[in-house]
Amino acid sequence: IYLNYIISKSEKETIEIDDQSYTILYNSSEYGVSSFQLIGKYIIWPENLNVLSSAEKQAILWHEIAHIHQKDTWVKILVDSLQTIWFANPVYYFFKKELVVIAEFMADEYAVKQTGDVQFYATLLVNMKRQQNLTLATSFKKDGKTILTSRIKNLLKKETSHSYNRLVVPYLFLITCLYALVTAYSIPALENQIKRVEFYQTLTEANEHTGKDIFCKNCKSWEEVQ
Repeated sequence: IYLNYIISKSEKETIEIDDQSYTILYNSSEYGVSSFQLIGKYIIWPENLNVLSSAEKQAILWHEIAHIHQKDTWVKILVDSLQTIWFANPVYYFFKKELVVIAEFMADEYAVKQTGDVQFYATLLVNMKRQQNLTLATSFKKDGKTILTSRIKNLLKKETSHSYNRLVVPYLFLITCLYALVTAYSIPALENQIKRVEFYQTLTEANEHTGKDIFCKNCKSWEEVQ
């Protein structure tokens, strides 16, 4: 609903890149540059990016197009929906952040491949951070350092041939297995605890009704011991 609201209130322009259609949504800088896919493919483009050079704008477009190609919108919706099940599981939040990191690494590698200049792209990320456009230059912390720092270090390595695309499927498989394992142990324990609470509530209600505090454990109903 919220994404459709953004679409409805933004000025739109359709562009063609590599035989693919994308809708640019022009608006104020409140959203930051970002992308998503519903029925169409959308790139949110704040006004403050218009001061950049054409090469910098194209590099940003490649980064956002990478997120669309990676189906990051649907991955995020799926992962967020799992929060209703694992909201109390700290492992969930760890892997959720790790998926964000991998998505950013992959988008960076794609943009560098398209621009052909690692130094140029790394400098662009730093400049985006200075402009506080934190959607592109992701800045939350991991292991005491910002993700932006990790992304730039990854880009400036001598060998960037190790593609994170090969890691996504096994990584998601590992996450699924861990979630299933945690669920297999946590849900039965939770159900057992719920049964204990229900039993305690039943004892309390019986005590209030009969005044007794000792009951027959094997009786079929509380009425038999009243």
